[in-house]
Amino acid sequence: SLWMGCANFDEAEQAFCKRNPDRCGQQPDTYSQLAFTTAPQTIELGSCSTEARVQLQNAQGAPVNVTQDTPVALSATPVERFQFFTNSSCTGAPVTMVGIPAGANSTGFYFKGTRAGAATLNASVGMISESQGATLSATPAAALALTLPTSGVTVGTCLGGQVHVKDEGGSDTHVDTATSVSLSSNPVEGITFYSDAACT
Repeated sequence: SLWMGCANFDEAEQAFCKRNPDRCGQQPDTYSQLAFTTAPQTIELGSCSTEARVQLQNAQGAPVNVTQDTPVALSATPVERFQFFTNSSCTGAPVTMVGIPAGANSTGFYFKGTRAGAATLNASVGMISESQGATLSATPAAALALTLPTSGVTVGTCLGGQVHVKDEGGSDTHVDTATSVSLSSNPVEGITFYSDAACT
């Protein structure tokens, strides 16, 4: 029979050993750190971020593929009014975990928040964790909203209310400088305003 062909056996052997290190007498590469591979972001309140990605790496900073699906836990500091998503529109149910699929070394996620200021994104795989800063910038204040109890109130009872600063889209925002808010009632008789919870 006639056989024709050629092969680079060194390259084939290297490729095989890279896929099957245990069958070549090698120790499989293991990850020891988690790193953000995307830059810190500044986004407006209520807007969806661009993709943030984290990667598993060895001690030298080289990416390490996992052999099985590996979960990555997500959290933020401060946690109030901050959410993570798996899609670029930040819609659907928020998540607290994303996964690195078997054969890969990284995963991505999106986030948004409605509390202005600096925040910290936290990602972890088991005991390995990494953090990255993010900034949520406030949009200009455009309106006020007043929150009061909706149930009936007994005459003479002290009750609390809250004034919220809103942007044009109705999301919470904040003022850049201390701002006075005038209070009044209609009718004016029988209503008095106080700055303390005891109305004293």
